[in-house]
Amino acid sequence: MDQSGDGRESSTSDPLADPIALPRQVPPTPKNCQCKVNMMMNIPKLDCAIQETPKPQLDKMFKVTGDVIHSCQDSTRCGCYLGPVDLVCIMTVFEQTAACFDYIAKSSFDGTIKVGIGNYCVSKIDDASLKRMLVLDLVKQADELLDSVSEIAQNMSVAQNEHGFKRMGRSPACLNQLNLDYVREAIANFKKLFRLITDFFGEKDPKS
Repeated sequence: MDQSGDGRESSTSDPLADPIALPRQVPPTPKNCQCKVNMMMNIPKLDCAIQETPKPQLDKMFKVTGDVIHSCQDSTRCGCYLGPVDLVCIMTVFEQTAACFDYIAKSSFDGTIKVGIGNYCVSKIDDASLKRMLVLDLVKQADELLDSVSEIAQNMSVAQNEHGFKRMGRSPACLNQLNLDYVREAIANFKKLFRLITDFFGEKDPKS
């Protein structure tokens, strides 16, 4: 900050500190928000379920995959400021479930799933129809998350194009566009996977 001869600070701002008055429009993030932290904390649990020996347990795979989906969805609905980088973070966490979906889709129906009703838990459920229902429900939840992220990304693109923002948060427009392109590509790839899973398990449904 420049100072005048009498020691008072000049009202002229440093041009390097404030180059152009660009619309930042970054709403304050609620203090002590843990949505991103909670989301990231599910990754070690997911890794443990995948690496379990002698083989991963199908019921645990359903549980941790569902937890990751819910935590990512919570991050989209939290009310915190979301920028393109935040969407990349959400999708990066969600992408960790790819191995779970692959294992679930390839697993035979001869495993064991524990089903809880309130505080009551039933194990050794070998009904193939129930397992198909669980798979399709998990895909439905994941699909809803992808739709939420896709809508947010689309709104960001529209806002950036309509208002001519050169920045969104601290990121320049070119980086924002790359991040949004990555998010859209990741969503498209998962949508293809889910269509394959849905078609496969749907065909096995005796009622279909």
